[in-house]
Amino acid sequence: MNVNPSGQVVLGLGSLNGDDQFGWCVIDALLRSPIAVELHKIRHPIDILFWLDLASHVHVVDAAIGLPEHVCLWRLEGANPEHRNQIQMLPSHGTHDWGLSTTYRMAQSLGKPIERVTLWLGRAEAFQPQMAIGVDTQTALDVCLETLRKQLG
Repeated sequence: MNVNPSGQVVLGLGSLNGDDQFGWCVIDALLRSPIAVELHKIRHPIDILFWLDLASHVHVVDAAIGLPEHVCLWRLEGANPEHRNQIQMLPSHGTHDWGLSTTYRMAQSLGKPIERVTLWLGRAEAFQPQMAIGVDTQTALDVCLETLRKQLG
């Protein structure tokens, strides 16, 4: 874990299943960067709730299917009303037992500070166990890392 004077946390959501490794790969790469942000790998979207009261800002990185055409990385801000609606419409598909949209709705109902959340969703297509991430997901990974490093300093 890196030193964290900013109070920000980056949570990489993932598993070992193909493109679902996206969030974990981002965390692995950021661990090798000189950024002062707390970094964690998580397996279940519900684990995000723990961090909402503790961090000044929570960045959640995950693989996603059904992104808009020609979008490799989709960034959604909890402080943006239009983005909040889009977050609630995210399909719950993948390897997790509880989707991001369901977690987001639960956080809202619990009065959690969802305006301090940014979702970084990388294009994903294949979720086979023990498979490497695909070319499109690798492109999303590279874009995500470049953008996150700039934002986090």
